[in-house]
Amino acid sequence: LTLYTAPNENDCSFESDICSWMQDTNDDFDWTRASGSTVSVGTGPAVDHTTLTDSGFYMYIEASGQQLNDSAKLMSKSFTATNAGVCMKFWYQMYGSSVGQLNIYARTPGVPDIIIWRMRGNRGPQWNYAQVHITADSPNEV
Repeated sequence: LTLYTAPNENDCSFESDICSWMQDTNDDFDWTRASGSTVSVGTGPAVDHTTLTDSGFYMYIEASGQQLNDSAKLMSKSFTATNAGVCMKFWYQMYGSSVGQLNIYARTPGVPDIIIWRMRGNRGPQWNYAQVHITADSPNEV
């Protein structure tokens, strides 16, 4: 995931850790940093996007055993977009017969979260690229 205006503390390939990203404590389960294949057969990536090897790391959620509408949230540190805004660039993979949806929210303290990007359903075994332009004057998290 990359929040890009210039090198930024929210930039992370997940190769050594989850950097400044944090697990939300107000969700139902957590994201997992992993390498290689996921636990569930027929889901998840075989390699990470950064190294294109099975020894590279990525973040994923294991949805098996979760209830409908359960969520797992990974949050950025707070940031303030400039006049030009901030571009969040990331690679995602949504593979499997029961894939739900991936949402990106803008979070401002005291204001309900706003969905700024959404993808639903099986997108195949390949990594897909996305970017979201974020404009705001107040501190935000995604």
